[in-house]
Amino acid sequence: WIVHQLAPFVDVALRAAGLYGQGLLDHRPVRAAGDWSVRLPLIIAAALLPRSTAALAVAHLANVAYWFSALSQAWDHECWAALVETAFVAAAVVSRRDVAATFLPAARAATAAAYACAAFWKLTTAFLDARTSCATLLFAETLHAVARVAGPRVWDAAPFLLRLAPALAVGLEFGVAGAVALAPRLAVSSVVTFHLMIDVLPVNY
Repeated sequence: WIVHQLAPFVDVALRAAGLYGQGLLDHRPVRAAGDWSVRLPLIIAAALLPRSTAALAVAHLANVAYWFSALSQAWDHECWAALVETAFVAAAVVSRRDVAATFLPAARAATAAAYACAAFWKLTTAFLDARTSCATLLFAETLHAVARVAGPRVWDAAPFLLRLAPALAVGLEFGVAGAVALAPRLAVSSVVTFHLMIDVLPVNY
């Protein structure tokens, strides 16, 4: 969580130094001075005090407050993150001796719901049409990367796979939701693989 929270600040610093051009697309953006004067010190305090539930809870609470202040200009994934962080704060207040036992089931349920909703929102005519779906572009870039390793014969299957790309993307996200809910250990590897496949594509840079 600490690394994830620090990523946008490092991103801003790298861009300011001219070392990174575009910036992260899938993290909570740094919007205001309060991010630097309030959130960042609390994140660092939580990192320096790893055994302090209170320090971590206050950092989560600050995130929730800043998310609320940013409405209605928050990304949907920020809303899901705020729900999980609210659950942690509630668990820290209610179950001081065993926060994890209270928090982790709620976090797993919220994460499974987030992936299920992400898949459900793609059930539109525009997304399921390979001619207009962003899934077609992502799969094409994935095939290009695979072809560089496995050889050009990969492209023989490209027309078929690209037509299936939208349905495959929806199926993958529903599958991830099911794995998070029913097989959390499998979910970790599948979620990491799923997101790395997206993150390494040139379209994101």
